[in-house]
Amino acid sequence: MANLQGYTRSAVGNMLNHYTRHDGDPNQERYRYQNQKIDSSRTHLNYALLDRPDPQGFIDERVASADSSPRKTTNVLSDWVVTLPKSERLAGREAEFFEETFDYLSGLVGRDNVVGAYVHLDETSPHMHFCFVPVVETTKTTNDKSQPLRWTKRDEARNPAHKAGEVKRDRKGTIRYKRVVARDADGKPIVSRTVSQSKMFDRQAMLEFHPKLSAHLKDHFGFDVGVELEDEGDRVLSRLDHDEYVAAKTTLKRTERDVSRLEAKREAVSSDVAVETDRLERLQEARVDASERVEVLESVASECDAASDAPLSRLREIFDRIVALCTRFLERLGVRVRSSDDRPQGGLTIGVRGGTPVGGMTPTVTRAPPIVVPGPSLAPQPQRQLSL
Repeated sequence: MANLQGYTRSAVGNMLNHYTRHDGDPNQERYRYQNQKIDSSRTHLNYALLDRPDPQGFIDERVASADSSPRKTTNVLSDWVVTLPKSERLAGREAEFFEETFDYLSGLVGRDNVVGAYVHLDETSPHMHFCFVPVVETTKTTNDKSQPLRWTKRDEARNPAHKAGEVKRDRKGTIRYKRVVARDADGKPIVSRTVSQSKMFDRQAMLEFHPKLSAHLKDHFGFDVGVELEDEGDRVLSRLDHDEYVAAKTTLKRTERDVSRLEAKREAVSSDVAVETDRLERLQEARVDASERVEVLESVASECDAASDAPLSRLREIFDRIVALCTRFLERLGVRVRSSDDRPQGGLTIGVRGGTPVGGMTPTVTRAPPIVVPGPSLAPQPQRQLSL
């Protein structure tokens, strides 16, 4: 039902023109605002509960009264837009509703800060612009160097690096101290006046605003006027007039449909990711396996080179190592290796066909009539032989 909006210096002039309907241009034929639907035949019904003679000058004066100058991005004008609830029990008491709300808001922000209160009856929904300069007094705080903060057991549970009992430090290593009220030479708290909408209506104040306003109006009227909306979304959208509300709802439904389609697409993509992840894991396993095979084949090739130049007395030793390496290699391929009892006496053959060649060749060592231990059924590779 009520929504707080803020405006910087650059927007103040336009908002004042909107509140007053430009004073000399009630039909707003020279000035237009986006999404604004004004029934000029009803503009004469608009009225103000408070209208400063020089609102711009009043705003400038209040801003100048602060102890510090606001930045360009600071909201120097705040506006509670209060829409009349759609309650049959308020029929005939609409003006009373706006007057009571005006009194409540004036006490909340300070009457000295109120710029004006303008009731508009020429738009889709009757509403009041309660505008004010958010000048707020805050008590300055300072670090008490005698009270360094220390990590607690709870802090340590969250982060083991924060040992309970140790002095707290920020990321730069600076000690953190307890914040206390700053006082002047006479011991009085130092108060600072600043223009800040977020300090006047912080998160907690915003959460409490509608319940407190509702309770105040219920106490005055004797019944719930419908300030608080049950649906959180409707509460957020309550700032809009009827046409804007309908447009927002339509957009919301379209967005929900888009979200549903995106969710379905996300699920499909998640499925594809799972498949590709499994494939990647298999490829990684194959890469590791292939790497191990290459290492074995490189060792076989090295032993074959050694056998080429070795004396006859060492060949048996070298051949045994080669047999052991090739047996290991074939076992990794899942090939059953024939035992030595299956080979004719004096015969030794090591043959590997397929697999990953080393240097473009698969080594084979042959002695006596060859008996080949077959590898997987793949296309034959060039063979390197050492024969006795």
